[in-house]
Amino acid sequence: MAAEPPDVGFTNREVRLIFERAGKLDGASDRGERRMSLSEIQEIGAQAGLDPDDVAAAAASIRSLPIEERLSGGPARFRVGAQIDKRLGDEGIAALVNAARDATGYHGSVGYHSAGAEWRARSALGAIIVSAEARASGTRIDVVVSREDARALSTIASAVAGVGLGGWVAIFAAHALQVSTATSVVAGAVTAAASGWGIARAVWRPISHQWSERTRELLATLVHTVERNK
Repeated sequence: MAAEPPDVGFTNREVRLIFERAGKLDGASDRGERRMSLSEIQEIGAQAGLDPDDVAAAAASIRSLPIEERLSGGPARFRVGAQIDKRLGDEGIAALVNAARDATGYHGSVGYHSAGAEWRARSALGAIIVSAEARASGTRIDVVVSREDARALSTIASAVAGVGLGGWVAIFAAHALQVSTATSVVAGAVTAAASGWGIARAVWRPISHQWSERTRELLATLVHTVERNK
């Protein structure tokens, strides 16, 4: 069982993230500014069919974000899921795949297994995976969007900008301020590192947020399509 974090209450944003990581997209609705305790969140999750341990683990992860996410300004991999109370047959899987293709604009490829199917599509800067897995109480639909390549490109571009700014600072310090070569080089290096990191965070943060929203919207579209064809 996951270690339970200090139960000081969770904000609306944290509650949504907890349910996303535990596997239920719409597990929490707007509840104003009141903070919810872990036990309250687990109770809501139990009504949606989630294991309390999964909810506790998701809650613990919310306040211990990976160092990579904290340094880069946001995640580059997004995962959301939902449970529907219907076991998808061949027609349901086909409808799900067609909806994924229509929503993303990618044809992708489909792989089938004993419990369901998985659709994968690859773009120049990332990948999208949609999976459907049959369970006793229905079907689990998961969406994973990976943008690691996009973040890497953004980081490289930001580093180049930082190096350019650092070079300018080094030249300015050496000629305009008449400082020593060693000092100007150090000033340029520090500026390059700090500005490159700052630019990377500033650039990636809104992009990460945008892809997080797109991932949720894609799942909502897929769930709506499947439920409409019940």
